[in-house]
Amino acid sequence: MKQQIIYQAENCELAEALARYRECAARAVELLSLPPPDTFLGRQHHEALPLPDTTELEMRSVLK
Repeated sequence: MKQQIIYQAENCELAEALARYRECAARAVELLSLPPPDTFLGRQHHEALPLPDTTELEMRSVLK
């Protein structure tokens, strides 16, 4: 039966590099699991605020 080799870092620098790699990989998996951002600049996420000199009727025509 083949013996499984377990790699263990011998120096501190290599162990730190491996820790940083694991942290970056975990962060990448976390970011890739998020939905893509919506970058369409023309999309309205809220209603327009009425200006002090506009009436409600004028605002309805602007929102259509």
